[in-house]
Amino acid sequence: MMDSEKLYQVVKALTAMKLTKEDPMPGAVFPDLFIGSIGAAYNKKVLQELGITHILTCAANIKPRFPDVSVLEYC
Repeated sequence: MMDSEKLYQVVKALTAMKLTKEDPMPGAVFPDLFIGSIGAAYNKKVLQELGITHILTCAANIKPRFPDVSVLEYC
């Protein structure tokens, strides 16, 4: 049987995978300020097209998807 912490991690990973596919676009709040889900933060092509250079993650234990890309900074 799976302990509750491991189950939580599995559910969180599955939710992130679903959002990555279903919600890949950030929305403009102001010029040059966007808000979006993990799906938007993981969409490298759109981040580059929109000129997004910084990502503020307001969730615990979310690792950067593109840590080696110099134009993206995870705060």
